[in-house]
This record gives sequence, structure tokens and C-alpha cells, in this order.
Amino acid sequence: MEADAHAFSALLRHIKDIDEKENTVIAIQVENETGFLNTDREHSDVADTLFDSPVPELLIKRLNKNYASLHPTLLNSFQKNKAGNWKEVFTNMAEEVFTAWYTAKYVEFVAKSGKEVYPLPMLTNCWLDKGQTAGKYPT
Repeated sequence: MEADAHAFSALLRHIKDIDEKENTVIAIQVENETGFLNTDREHSDVADTLFDSPVPELLIKRLNKNYASLHPTLLNSFQKNKAGNWKEVFTNMAEEVFTAWYTAKYVEFVAKSGKEVYPLPMLTNCWLDKGQTAGKYPT
């Protein structure tokens, strides 16, 4: 993550140096199609420890605050106002939500490093439909 952030910052520094006056670069993609194929989450020792740990309070607070606007699939899985590990809070969507949270935190870290150098609009994309094959579903 730190290596990606360093490289991304260097790229933004280069773009700023050669394009700040003309502004031909109007936005930049931070990451492309984040996530995993054929699994809902990583199963390393570190990931397993995080998965068995409490869900970050920030995420629970945000979901509780926006409960009425959550996607129906998430509504059926999310245990409102409940603290606990990922499986306890998100039941059958635990692995997917876990991956989305930590992938977003990673991308946020990289994007922030670039924004500090050159604050272009930034975007990323990811697979939206679980179970599809690479290249089949638009992002």
C-alpha cells in the first residue's frame, strides 16, 4: 500500500510538472477493477485475524445512519446497531463487505497521497456483479 502510494504520488508529481498550465489531464484513475476473482475475501493469517475482529465502529455508524437507503441485499444481512466481528454483523454478506471495506481503505490511502501532490478528480472502478466472469460485466 505504501509502495503504491509512493508510486502514485510520483506519477501525480510528474503530471503536475508537465500539465499544470494546460490542464489536459482532467481526472485520474487510482485503481482498476479492485477485488478478487473466485473468492469473496483474502484468507491470509492477517486477513483471518481482521475478519474475526470487531467491525470498525465508523462503518457500523455510517450504515446505521443510512440504513433506510441501503441496498435490499445488504439490508437483509446487516444486523443494525449490533457490534461484533464481520460474520456477526453482516451474516451471509460478511466476506464481501469485509473485502469492500479494506479495499476502499487501501484505495483511499493511495488516492490521498496523490491528492496531496496534485488534487485532480480521482476515480476507481470495480466489479459490480458477484459471480460474473472477467470482462463480462461492465463496471
